[in-house]
Amino acid sequence: MDSKPGLWINVSDVNSKQGIRILPADDYDAGRGLAVRAGDHVVKVLLDGWVICAAKIDGSEATPWLRLPGDVRDFDRLLTGRRYRPLRRLLGDRLQDVVRILQVEVPKLIARRERETWQKPRPEEEALTFDAGDTRIRIVKEDGVRVPAGQLFYRWGDEFIIGELTYVHAIKERLVKGGVETYETIIPLLAWARYRQGELVERCVRPYEMAKKLELQGHPILVELRTRYAGTHETLMSLEAIQAFQGGAEPPEWRQVFLKVRDVVKEFVSFSWDPRLYDVVACYVMATYFAEVFRAFPYLYAYGSQGSGKTRLLLTATYLARHGFVVTDPSDASIYRVAEAFRPTMGIDESLLGRGAWKIIRTAFKKGFKVPRVEKTSKEEFVLALFETYMPVVFASTERPSELGGNEADEARAIFITMQRDPDPKGRDPEPWEFQELRDQLYLLRLLRAAEVLEALRKLETVNLGLYGHDREVWLPIFTVASLVGEDVYE
Repeated sequence: MDSKPGLWINVSDVNSKQGIRILPADDYDAGRGLAVRAGDHVVKVLLDGWVICAAKIDGSEATPWLRLPGDVRDFDRLLTGRRYRPLRRLLGDRLQDVVRILQVEVPKLIARRERETWQKPRPEEEALTFDAGDTRIRIVKEDGVRVPAGQLFYRWGDEFIIGELTYVHAIKERLVKGGVETYETIIPLLAWARYRQGELVERCVRPYEMAKKLELQGHPILVELRTRYAGTHETLMSLEAIQAFQGGAEPPEWRQVFLKVRDVVKEFVSFSWDPRLYDVVACYVMATYFAEVFRAFPYLYAYGSQGSGKTRLLLTATYLARHGFVVTDPSDASIYRVAEAFRPTMGIDESLLGRGAWKIIRTAFKKGFKVPRVEKTSKEEFVLALFETYMPVVFASTERPSELGGNEADEARAIFITMQRDPDPKGRDPEPWEFQELRDQLYLLRLLRAAEVLEALRKLETVNLGLYGHDREVWLPIFTVASLVGEDVYE
């Protein structure tokens, strides 16, 4: 088993403890890691990577480094989780004893590490550490990249993290003076997948308050959620899908999901004059689940006369899409806050759209554009906040954007679908709950096949599509998904 040079002492230097042997080392004292000996095997844990591995002492057999469960209290998953089968095969029944030791010793190790960090700052940090009374402030040279919880995606080198935010009902227990305080609440829950060299290497689920800071190749990722929702939202990933993801669910197939999405669109919307539009809308819906992978994302604009089915298309596409949210009052403030809380696919009807809202929605097309807002604090101070509103937007209107307060550039950012009067295939509007099962398949597709989207995008970026400027940006997400679904849809 490979290990970092100088990190572990010779395995023969052991102290007996309840039949399991803990290997003392300078690095244990510094809080960087520990090793546990069980018979003729040794188990090593590194805090820096939060990983574990095991090997026979003679070096004849070893497991790969495996990511530990997110919390020490979850270490029992080493005994049952699919990811930890190599440990169970190598250690057998001894793994139970090792887990019990780790549940005791790892928290001690973490505490020792924190204590050493507080009491003995590294020399290069001393100039950036300040003490006053019982307060110490240590200036961190790099606080890390900030990523919104509602659009968790970050790539560094050959690794990336992609996540999903939902809200769930929970019972929280907190130690207080004299006992335990228990109360019910709604909490944000974060699920994320880590990829390395195109392979899925980790699945994690944690309450947001326990996952505010992640790491990717040693680089801190600060997960921000400045605006929280007070309840649950119907179009978010369900708890059942979160549990399936955590339990090792297999990824859905691209074509299978595409056909289901297309069938639902056909069920509620008629495109008898051009059936290709079913494929376009289905690919658009699927692409919303990977919006942050692209540098720009088009509007879907249903345009036509009254009674042509515009609103039906808007509701169907929005309720199928990632974090679908139909806005009933798109004021400046509400658009900021909805974007901040969910990074949704926002559905907007023309009758609710004013000129002020267009100024904000315009920034939704391209990643990285920020809108400044000055907010007043309770201390009568003013704070400049920068909001990014990058998100998919679906419109329904009898007028073009330039007639509603937008301009010709806004029209260049849209995929227009000119609706025509046609027999109503369903006779009613869809409800968000009807699509939950299909949305969950799409959320699993997002978490478990994101690497395929990145690879397909990389290939298409070098292909001459015959499109340039905004036209290329508008259609690139659609072509990317279509290429994964099948050659017939792509062509």
